[in-house]
Amino acid sequence: MNSDLSNPRIVLESSKDAPRVCCGTWIENGQYYVFQISGGPKPQNDLWIVRENHGLFRGKPIRLTNGPISLSNPTSAGNSDKLFAVGELSRGQLVKFDRVSRSFMPFLGGISAMDVSFSNDGRWAAYVRYPEKTLWKSKTDGSEAFQITKPPLAVFQPHWSPGGTEIGFLGQMTGKPWKAYVVDAGGGVPRELKPDDRNDQGVPTWAPDGRSILFGELLYRKPDTEMAVHIIERGGRRETILSGSEGKWSPRWSPDGRYIVAQSPNGERLFFVRVPHQALERNSSVSQHLRPNLVARQQVHLLPRQHETPL
Repeated sequence: MNSDLSNPRIVLESSKDAPRVCCGTWIENGQYYVFQISGGPKPQNDLWIVRENHGLFRGKPIRLTNGPISLSNPTSAGNSDKLFAVGELSRGQLVKFDRVSRSFMPFLGGISAMDVSFSNDGRWAAYVRYPEKTLWKSKTDGSEAFQITKPPLAVFQPHWSPGGTEIGFLGQMTGKPWKAYVVDAGGGVPRELKPDDRNDQGVPTWAPDGRSILFGELLYRKPDTEMAVHIIERGGRRETILSGSEGKWSPRWSPDGRYIVAQSPNGERLFFVRVPHQALERNSSVSQHLRPNLVARQQVHLLPRQHETPL
């Protein structure tokens, strides 16, 4: 707006990729305005810049930074061309629980990673490096580490195919919808399961025979009643909607292939379907953790956190 508080103008409207705009400062004697955007698909804050409007020349916001360091609270350095901001780089440590010592110990050297998945033969681990969001694999002793994907594709929750030749995962290109991907375990170009679908997709998981892949949809993208569970056959690429899956999400196949489990959008109910009957039934109240190995025994034994038996 003008100095007399007249003529307010929108610099950048909130959107799915830029939900929160905050904390700006003028630089270069008021010619440019620098601000931060947070809360989008990436975990970090990024800095943007826009030029002050002059006559017919309206400024368009331009991204200054794109991670991995999170930058916030930008401020100018007087009349110089320098800009200062608070920088933060989040790190983590991969650990495993040791039953003998009853304590957590570093796993794979304690690397900064998340979303670990093991191949069926137990020889390989797939994981996502954090905060880079890149997909890696290695032997379970940490040897032969190999990077499979590269930015700008962000990767979440990888899952090995039953034969150990492919890895499915949820991924997102910057500014694009979330998609279910499959990539060869030895590397290569990740492939979208439904490249013609413009909607956000959920985490893909494999049928025990490897012939089909199951995935749901992301929360808050559409009314809950319109959400559904999808099954895609690998060979013919035929897609079916799981009967009775309306309003369900986060589906998983049981290890023996006899059941599919899914959650209600609020996470309070667990539903299961006996394959191939394909009719979801409500079974139990649940915590936030799905345990398909228990569902495969035809009973659900999921207890609130405060009632869980300690390891």
